[in-house]
Amino acid sequence: MSSDRFLPTKQVSELVGLNPRQIRDYVSRGQFPPPIPLSRRHNVWCEAEVREWMAEQMKEAPQRRADLADSMSDLSRGARSDEPPF
Repeated sequence: MSSDRFLPTKQVSELVGLNPRQIRDYVSRGQFPPPIPLSRRHNVWCEAEVREWMAEQMKEAPQRRADLADSMSDLSRGARSDEPPF
């Protein structure tokens, strides 16, 4: 598969596992590559940029998983505490 082609929103959504609204939110926060406007009503994404974003997410995944595990561990310890939660 060539990575120098344009992808419509539906394909980007399927590729990254986010719905179109989530993609727009990520773009507006600067957390996802911006689309390329082909016309006033039609945007596409560069496949190479999307795949590069995916690779970056995979590089960060081990740390995110560790952070999530720490958070879950903290929550489970707090849930077992005999002290009230306030």
